[in-house]
Amino acid sequence: MLHISQAAPDQRMHNWYVVMCGSGFTGKMLLLYVHEPSLLTVVVKGKTIATTVDAFRKQLEQLLYRHNFPTNFIETEMSLGTDYVVSKTSNKSMLAHINQMVYQVTHYNYRYPSYDEIDTTKYEDIFMGWLHTSKGQKGYNTPLDYWMKELGEA
Repeated sequence: MLHISQAAPDQRMHNWYVVMCGSGFTGKMLLLYVHEPSLLTVVVKGKTIATTVDAFRKQLEQLLYRHNFPTNFIETEMSLGTDYVVSKTSNKSMLAHINQMVYQVTHYNYRYPSYDEIDTTKYEDIFMGWLHTSKGQKGYNTPLDYWMKELGEA
């Protein structure tokens, strides 16, 4: 499991974890980019960070627009998230959340007749409503709830 992180001064979406996930199709993989602490998730077809980072950024932007994030927030975050640092993690809480997500994606992939037909936006939208709890948090939250509170939209 790899951890991508390097915050720009005003950046709010800067702490991302990336994990490879089997697709169920020989030689084909998916990468799950998961934001800490919100668990907002972007699912990208590919095998490495280097070859998927541009697709990640594009899909992140589309996900934010799809879920009606404020335009100025999206534009700011997309302009700031151009560089990254890769390191390993042992964050057990994030590992547990991500392992469950990998399990779900791997299970759902068997419903698709081919790799090309895997709908990564479907996974992203499902995970946007994913209930979870975090240390120091009362009750359950979803990534969308988290960001609406952060942005003062809730």
